[in-house]
Amino acid sequence: MEYNLIQKEIDLFRERYKTRRIIEDILIKEGYEYFEPSSFDDMDRFLPLMNTMGQASMVKLIASDSRILVLNPDNTTSIISRIVPLWQDGMKFRLFYSATASRSDRELGISEIRQVGVERLGESDFKTDEEIILLALDILSQFSIDFVMEVSNSKFVDGLLGETDLSPVEKRRLRGLLYRKDKQGISDFAKAAPLPEPISNSLLSILNLQGDAEDITAQGERFCINQKMADSIREITALKKFLDAYGYLDNVSFDLSMITELDYYDGLMFKGYYPGYFKDALSGGRYDSFTEDYGKKIPAIGFSLDLDQVTNLRIKQKEKEGEDFGLPQNRRSQR
Repeated sequence: MEYNLIQKEIDLFRERYKTRRIIEDILIKEGYEYFEPSSFDDMDRFLPLMNTMGQASMVKLIASDSRILVLNPDNTTSIISRIVPLWQDGMKFRLFYSATASRSDRELGISEIRQVGVERLGESDFKTDEEIILLALDILSQFSIDFVMEVSNSKFVDGLLGETDLSPVEKRRLRGLLYRKDKQGISDFAKAAPLPEPISNSLLSILNLQGDAEDITAQGERFCINQKMADSIREITALKKFLDAYGYLDNVSFDLSMITELDYYDGLMFKGYYPGYFKDALSGGRYDSFTEDYGKKIPAIGFSLDLDQVTNLRIKQKEKEGEDFGLPQNRRSQR
């Protein structure tokens, strides 16, 4: 019995290693270089995350000199907090990492999130957004062709909230309701808050702006009340044409109401899901404004993949199809 338990754990480690190598080989081929996030750091380094994830979600340690340390809660934050203070104009980097983020939950306790991710720094053009989302789709399709990617653009919600006189606390509360897709909560908020009718109408309809790109852009245009919201529609339309050209449109759903867990994106956002899993396997987006919290606003976009979920998916495929199961080719390699 003990031998079987040990062997089962070794088998898991082997599959995780193989999965990581498959992803890393793709990233190296695309010109990305390896970077190691810190395992822990001073709590001050993660202060910009406080408004989104809160101190309670961070795993804290007390150093021998009484400093408060935090186990790395977010690999992107760990990386940019080290790079941005050294940034010079004209720099460009394509980085990837394989690292663990640690989170604390009152009910679940401390959890480790093993991730492989990429950060592309110094390029702000829309072509970079297209290349990043295509890379994410290629990696998802490497392990199964049965997946869905939800795509959004934060400019729609940001533009809408920018027209209100809501306090920062009220905006965070509303964003929380959007994150949870709490239709009744949003309705109650819109009725209770002193909002102009166009904004209230948009909030009451925003959860309906999900699905096919043509449908949601047509609906979204009716609620646009400023240039930022109009830009989100224009970028979604352009992205739809790009994804169609690469054969991925059937795997993509658009959602203009999307709010992410850490909520530091300011443009393109996306999440990838495999069937049978409630949690996203991949998430990412553009986060230029977030870098400003570390001293300088630089172009930045990236994504992370849940290594444990993808490993689990591979193990299930092996059990179903046998030891010699073949990985599906991504759409780009089939063209």
